[in-house]
Amino acid sequence: MTIAANPETAGERGGLLRRMARANWLLLALPALAFFSIFFVYPLIDIAMRSLQGGVVNYERIFGTTLYVRVVMTTFEMALIVTVCCLVIGYAYAYALSATGGYLQVFLTLALLLPFWVSVLLRTFAWLVLLQNTGLINQGLLALGLIDAPFQLVRNKFGIAVGMVNILLPYMVLPILSVMKGIDPKLMLAARISGASYLRCFFRVYLPLTLPGIISGCVLVMTLSLGFYIVPAVLGGGRDTMIAQLIADQITRQVNFSFSSALAVTLMLFTGIVFALFALSLRLAKKRLGG
Repeated sequence: MTIAANPETAGERGGLLRRMARANWLLLALPALAFFSIFFVYPLIDIAMRSLQGGVVNYERIFGTTLYVRVVMTTFEMALIVTVCCLVIGYAYAYALSATGGYLQVFLTLALLLPFWVSVLLRTFAWLVLLQNTGLINQGLLALGLIDAPFQLVRNKFGIAVGMVNILLPYMVLPILSVMKGIDPKLMLAARISGASYLRCFFRVYLPLTLPGIISGCVLVMTLSLGFYIVPAVLGGGRDTMIAQLIADQITRQVNFSFSSALAVTLMLFTGIVFALFALSLRLAKKRLGG
């Protein structure tokens, strides 16, 4: 009887220990859940409720007014442009970092990370000084005789793109670099030995392996670009207003918290759509690599 009862007793004790472990896990997670609920979930709910004051009139105003629709389109257009530019530049930079060593790698790493120590506002005004008609770039081109009149490099989408790419480039390089560091160099060597050209090795072997880093970097850059305020405000023009500027204007000048909340909710919804699209892309990429 004692032998037969021992397994049941052990099972009961095991179940009790598992329940205690789950209870302890919940107790440990409770402070984090409370902090997240108070400082993240509640403000989002409050913004959503404010945006619905008076019904859906604020959302009808956003999507029924050409000006606001153009602001939303400009925001996503600039975010897409900046993401593509960061991807092209950042991929090459990450590849150079992963392929080099010694002092050159240290120099490239410092060149990438040192700007983090400089204020975003200061870097933006530095670009304003460089890109304006009397700035160093235009004056240098004029002195060399390459142009007859200064280029309009600021107060337009070009100036916004330059400033945002400069600030967001590290967020593209670091995720891609972390993936590249984990790729065995012998894979490319094996593909070359098998008779594939360098370009074929890159596009069929190396590039697919770096897709997780590419998608992670694109998600970071895209989502950060959607909420940018300082760079468009300083380097942009009147026709290149982005949604963060519009929200700030509605709060500070118009004191219209209801409409600004609706704009914020619209931005969050579109950002969620971007996240969903990138998640779908990552899933399809993993399926293709798995196949």
